[in-house]
Amino acid sequence: MFPLLPFLPRVDLWRLLAATLVVSAPNLWYIYAIVDLIRHHVPPGQSGWPADGTKSRRVNQTRGEAERRTMAEPVMPNESAGTAGGSPARSGPRVRWSYGPWVAMAALMAGSIYQLRSQGRLWWCACGQLSLWSGNTWSQHNSQHLIDPYSFTHLLHGMVIFGLLVWLCPRVPSAWRLWLAVFIEAVWEVVENTDFVIQRYRAVTASLDYLGDTVANSLGDILSFGIGVAIARYLGFWRSLGLFMVTEVVLVMWIRDSLLLNILMLVFPVDAIRAWQMVH
Repeated sequence: MFPLLPFLPRVDLWRLLAATLVVSAPNLWYIYAIVDLIRHHVPPGQSGWPADGTKSRRVNQTRGEAERRTMAEPVMPNESAGTAGGSPARSGPRVRWSYGPWVAMAALMAGSIYQLRSQGRLWWCACGQLSLWSGNTWSQHNSQHLIDPYSFTHLLHGMVIFGLLVWLCPRVPSAWRLWLAVFIEAVWEVVENTDFVIQRYRAVTASLDYLGDTVANSLGDILSFGIGVAIARYLGFWRSLGLFMVTEVVLVMWIRDSLLLNILMLVFPVDAIRAWQMVH
């Protein structure tokens, strides 16, 4: 919430309440996701994702079963140990809880908001309507509200980045892997809203009137990304791949755009595709 402080005189009460809601909701969701990943960690090998390039899935399952048996065994107190007052030491398992990912995630969200505001991004749509959904990608409301059809491309971002991190960083704890994934997405949101990338979109893609995202839309994109990470972790590799392809087809039929087309047109624009996308 600290990035809100320098801008309090510029916003009215309703905008302040809306901004507070938008800023808080993603943080609460990621805190819940991190807690869930820590408390109910499923070894990647059991969900279809590779856990280690040198060990098979069966070895990882056996290791996971051994760890669960070890965690289930009660911790016997040391009879010779005691407290300063002479009372026996407390028995039972000790849980070591790490707050590092929580703090890092909150700092990441706050830093992203501050950077977007410093780049001139508005809190919400300049039209004054605080809509959660904008379905018309050709209107002035596109990328100006919390979610829109392009939120599904960010969901696919999450699925792809999760798969890459599982492959590249199999030994990184799940909570920190989630933070790293969100960090990558947050960096992209900042880069996407630089003048260079905005002008690139306007010059070589069908987004002729694109003026950048609002802070609310960027946070909605990051939230969609996080949902994509959770979906990929739950479905595993092959079902995630199937969902990815189905979503791409639906987006092409719906808005004549998709994650793969977006990347293609931004990096290597094709005039025929651009002309086809302009027909609406």
